Amino acid sequence: MGEPEGVRAKGNTGSDRRKGVSPDRGAAAPAAPAWDGVERRRVDRRRLATGSEAGERRSGRERRGLMYHVRDFATRFREPLVGMGMAVAALPLIKTGPSARHRAGQAPTELAQAAPEAAASAAGTGEPNRDVDAEVGSRWNDAARTSTIQAAVNRYGISSQLATSIYDHARNEGIDPKLAYGLVKTESAFNHTAVSNVGARGLTQLMPGTASWMAPGTSARDLFDPETNLKLGFHYLHHLIDRYRGDRHLALTAYNRGPGTVDRAVSRGRNPDNGYAGMVLGNALRGSAGTAGGAGQPGG
Repeated sequence: MGEPEGVRAKGNTGSDRRKGVSPDRGAAAPAAPAWDGVERRRVDRRRLATGSEAGERRSGRERRGLMYHVRDFATRFREPLVGMGMAVAALPLIKTGPSARHRAGQAPTELAQAAPEAAASAAGTGEPNRDVDAEVGSRWNDAARTSTIQAAVNRYGISSQLATSIYDHARNEGIDPKLAYGLVKTESAFNHTAVSNVGARGLTQLMPGTASWMAPGTSARDLFDPETNLKLGFHYLHHLIDRYRGDRHLALTAYNRGPGTVDRAVSRGRNPDNGYAGMVLGNALRGSAGTAGGAGQPGG
């Protein structure tokens, strides 16, 4: 008679051990499920999904790898970023520091007083990026202009309007205003209608031919206009200073005697000085005659 279904005979065989049958008992144990590759992969996936040891080890390695890359990135880029931040923060100091220290050793009283006023004005108007250097320089120039014009009024007894015109035209043409006052005083004694015995006219005593050479279309009558005369006279003075490479004595002498006469004397080894340059410098305002000063073309 055959064996009941699911029951095996006694025997200590490998087959029995695999099937779950005890070698010492005749009773058969329930059969274990088949342990094939498909089932193992399913168990591994379940363990990984539920946080099993293998899954935890794998996710831990992944986390450690990510942290390593983050630390490496921070190490490589932290110092350049910090250095860049410090450089940006120092830009305002770089802009204002050296120039302020340089001026501190050389600034006159007016400039020293203007600096805190300009800074206070910038703070009061809420403009932190305001160019204080430019404002201080502008105030200093205004103060120097006002002081020089007033000194000319006091010394020469001329009107404030004429003193201002001489100052502004001289500066515009690159001439030191102090020297310009001396030139006008020597040439015309500040008389805008003056005419020399050779026909030179106006404040700077320009010859009509010289004026028309510099500004074609300028008439002899135009030279009686103070603004026209000062502009052309100082322009020609600058031209002569450039011609004689900054030598004010030669330029002033050429303004009086003419550049042709001066050039011939110099080429023959003679001194062309006739005392005119000394007169102009003596009539100039006291103080520096300036580095840009000069004289125009032949006067009367």
